[in-house]
Amino acid sequence: MIYNYILGFDTEDNNWFHNVEAESLFMNSNPVYDPNIKEYRSEYCDDGKFLPLTDDLILKFYKKIIELNKSEEKNEGKKTLSTNE
Repeated sequence: MIYNYILGFDTEDNNWFHNVEAESLFMNSNPVYDPNIKEYRSEYCDDGKFLPLTDDLILKFYKKIIELNKSEEKNEGKKTLSTNE
């Protein structure tokens, strides 16, 4: 399985985010490619159950987004310091 997620960047507040709206629009809410059936499918299976790895991968994705945003904050701070000098 190939899990696909869309990462967005908002120039208004300089934040990275999981762009669920774009996934819905561009991937029809089917972000997982299943090579066995050669089709994209939803992470949701039925009865409140999701494909294996979904929870772990989403958690890792969000942790990376947090890291990116912290990095943006540091870079923004450096820009502010250099412009104030």
